[in-house]
Amino acid sequence: MVTGDYCLIPPDTYHNPRNVSDVDAHVLVLVAPNWRSRPWKAEGFVESDYRLSAEVVQTDREGDLPSDELIVSRVDVLAPGETVEAKHRMHDLSLYVLDGVLEVAIGRMKGRVGPHNIVNVMAGSEHALLNVGDTPVRYLSMLAPMTPAPVVHD
Repeated sequence: MVTGDYCLIPPDTYHNPRNVSDVDAHVLVLVAPNWRSRPWKAEGFVESDYRLSAEVVQTDREGDLPSDELIVSRVDVLAPGETVEAKHRMHDLSLYVLDGVLEVAIGRMKGRVGPHNIVNVMAGSEHALLNVGDTPVRYLSMLAPMTPAPVVHD
């Protein structure tokens, strides 16, 4: 992987990321669904855990990225002065700014988000994005559906 890569690792797939470079790696991890009662598996892997593999792509183009039923991702671009308004009733939304500055309004809160920063919008929250700069804004949009927590029996 190189700077700007996006990687989707399917659920229940063994993975062991490591940095093979002499510079620090900065990694943004989105886990879906995020069940507190189901910790990450760290041992007891079986053969089927090794069958699937991660899909890696660059984020240098606009459009859909590798996705599955738990995370739907894409790179979007807003032209200077362009606005997008939305409300995702059943999905949490994470926005990661790649280039430019976005003004983000969530309900009555408003602020600016620059490159390499992330903002999370909880399901059901109305939000608006505005490109306040003179150049296009590119951002990674990741939707994660709300999933009921599994029932845990003692």
